Amino acid sequence: MTPSSFPRSGASNHPRATHDRRRFVPEFRRMVGAAPKQYERICRFNSAVAAIRLPNARPLASVAVDHGFADQAHLSREIGHFAQISPSRLHRDGATMANHLEYDKIFKT
Repeated sequence: MTPSSFPRSGASNHPRATHDRRRFVPEFRRMVGAAPKQYERICRFNSAVAAIRLPNARPLASVAVDHGFADQAHLSREIGHFAQISPSRLHRDGATMANHLEYDKIFKT
């Protein structure tokens, strides 16, 4: 698939757009190992965690907005889901914490 074959916004009623969308998700999952939305969540989480772990980290509300979260509560839920610790602990101790988690704990839903 080429990027030009994917539907543009507003093209969702076109029969080919629906067909391409149905093929995209399984193909993406096969190539990347996660669905597009899950991959987006992981990338957004990783970039936010990197910002939080900086020695001069900004407040959590600012980090949330800067990294595409709706608000600080949304960031907090994602940190709780993926890191299984509180955002304040990550903010406070993040620079000294290990940068990995067990796979099974991250992807349990």
